[in-house]
Amino acid sequence: MLIEYREIKVAHDDIDVLSDFNLEVNEGEKVLIYGKSGMGKSTILKLLLGFAHPDNGEIYFEGRELDKKSVWEVRKRVAYVSQDLDIAEGRVSDFVDSVLSYKANSQLEGDGERMEEALGLLELDMSILNKQMTDISGGEKQRIALTVAILLRRDIFLLDEVTSAVDPEMKVKIVDYFNS
Repeated sequence: MLIEYREIKVAHDDIDVLSDFNLEVNEGEKVLIYGKSGMGKSTILKLLLGFAHPDNGEIYFEGRELDKKSVWEVRKRVAYVSQDLDIAEGRVSDFVDSVLSYKANSQLEGDGERMEEALGLLELDMSILNKQMTDISGGEKQRIALTVAILLRRDIFLLDEVTSAVDPEMKVKIVDYFNS
């Protein structure tokens, strides 16, 4: 078992967002969690990364209960792309360089060819790296965040509404990429 949520309960303002939530994910499986806004989909992802904490229940990663120490091991294995489009300020290249410079990503080398390939997959030109984050569209921001996730070379991707600001053709392309 790669990931397991057991009897998870999360409440915000005395309203249960998750109650008795259970989920098992085996290595190699792809899981789609869908539902109305506010139902806890983002919370499920944030719990695994330690960005949110359950009021009740346990979360396991590779059989080990998630705690302050083990969450760092999870973060080294996971690429998380938030639904939040305000991902950074400044130039796009500064954002990319910043993420790639984190200690957990220290094994990654700057590889212009790999960058160009990832950008091209998402129909972005290398020139976008010189633009200001405030000057690009929401869809471009989502694709930049996905580019970074691809560059991280993680084996687990947590993608939170990452196609909400892209056109239907790009949605298909993104889904096909992560399904392959």
